[in-house]
Amino acid sequence: MLSMASSRGTPQERRKRYLRLAAEAEIAGARLNDPKAKAAWIDLAVSWMLMASEISPERKNGRKRKPGGDAKS
Repeated sequence: MLSMASSRGTPQERRKRYLRLAAEAEIAGARLNDPKAKAAWIDLAVSWMLMASEISPERKNGRKRKPGGDAKS
């Protein structure tokens, strides 16, 4: 059963949680025969994926790194 994701944890922990929830929603939707219910679960999975995509594995603390890093010229 799907569990609610909280905003607790590091950005990377939240990202992993969102990806897990997306996978669970996709699996739940795939098991259904009703097209409207299946579409609703797939929409939910897409929403979780979008939330996870906002937290890039290349980001620290959810903030985008500047090109060139922190080095000063």
